[in-house]
Amino acid sequence: MSKVQNITSPSGDTMVVMSAAEYEALLDQIDIARVAGIHRAVEAGERETFPGELIGALLEDGASPVKLLREHRGWTASAVAAKAGISQAYFSEIESGKKEGSLRSLQKIATALGVSLEMLLPRA
Repeated sequence: MSKVQNITSPSGDTMVVMSAAEYEALLDQIDIARVAGIHRAVEAGERETFPGELIGALLEDGASPVKLLREHRGWTASAVAAKAGISQAYFSEIESGKKEGSLRSLQKIATALGVSLEMLLPRA
């Protein structure tokens, strides 16, 4: 690592100045550590993995994440709706994309499916 410069702001905070190359290398090291942590969590059974085709459909095909994850689990729509505490009709409308679903309902569905809320939110 080349010379890193410390600067003290008027409020007393210490800031660090480094080259762009060093900054990018630092970001790469953080990414490597994050991926290693994810691998450890998967191996310990603390995180679930999904088949590549499921992830591809979620990210690229615009498929309903609720439906894909429900089918991946092998559960019926009525079972997930009951576990989430919402009506089967409302669940069906969310799953089919007829309704977006409230944040609260999506959180209930995510909990019922055993996934994070982020997996069910629409992609920007």
